[in-house]
Amino acid sequence: MLFDRANEQGAALGVGIETALCGDRSPLASVPSRRVDDVARLFVDAARAGQPAGPSLVAAGEYLGALARLETETRRSIRHATGTMGNTAVLFGPLVGGVTVALAGRVGGSKLGEAIPQTGLALAVGVYVLLLAVVLTALATGLARGFDRSVVGYRVGLALLAATATYLAAIVAGGLLV
Repeated sequence: MLFDRANEQGAALGVGIETALCGDRSPLASVPSRRVDDVARLFVDAARAGQPAGPSLVAAGEYLGALARLETETRRSIRHATGTMGNTAVLFGPLVGGVTVALAGRVGGSKLGEAIPQTGLALAVGVYVLLLAVVLTALATGLARGFDRSVVGYRVGLALLAATATYLAAIVAGGLLV
């Protein structure tokens, strides 16, 4: 349809294919895309070269199709990896850390029935959990959405809140269940 319009316009105005496809009043003039302009110029060059340009255009199209499939697959893999990082930062890491602290409080000390002091361990594991939430969330957000400071800061803030709540809930739940 687009090529038909360009062909009709070129025939009506008596202009060549380059002006009909790439000119100021061409059907593509209203499309603000450098890629579309480049493809139109590629077609113009192919039209000038004649029949030998056909296989080259087909090969270029297949190559671009393969690149598009690779890009889609890569984006899917990155989404999966960043989702896993986010879940680890706000859920799995704090859960494991909280249960570890709760279990350490139940393990006997050197004397029978004496518990291991839990305060230092809880503080160290808590700091680790919060650092994990910051680093993994910042990395996941940066990979998925780019390193925009405001977006990264917002997501890290949410992750810190979620990780803190999950960590504290895991300590309490672990203490009650163990």
